[in-house]
Parts: sequence; structure tokens; C-alpha cells
Amino acid sequence: MGMIIKSKNTSNPVLIFVHGGPGMSEYQLTETYPTELDEYFTVVWWNQRGSGLSYSSDISAKASELYHAYIGV
Repeated sequence: MGMIIKSKNTSNPVLIFVHGGPGMSEYQLTETYPTELDEYFTVVWWNQRGSGLSYSSDISAKASELYHAYIGV
């Protein structure tokens, strides 16, 4: 799974942001709508499998369905 780590000060506490998906990663929205969370935290933007940095057209629809059934979404 892909992740982006962003912080103004890496000694800040870590905040793991798991987006709501499945689908597009919400990290790109911070360019238009800045959260400023990185002022207070070391933010880890964690992408769900098949979304954002972990997207791959090689992931079959069946594999995605099985994964979502496993995690209950």
C-alpha cells in the first residue's frame, strides 16, 4: 500500500490518515483545500489497496471485491 508522509517538524506526533475510499486518494485535495495538519503533526496519508499510490490497472475486479469483503466494506 502506498503512503505519503508530510510534516513541517518531524518531531511532531504522528497522525495516520486512512482515507474513506475505495477510489481516489484524498491527499490530492489538500492542494486545493489545505488542512494545515502538517503544522501540528507528522501526517501519514495511507492509501487503501488499489487507491492513490497503490493503484494498479493489474488489480482484477474480483481481487478488489474479495479484499473489500474481507475488510467489511
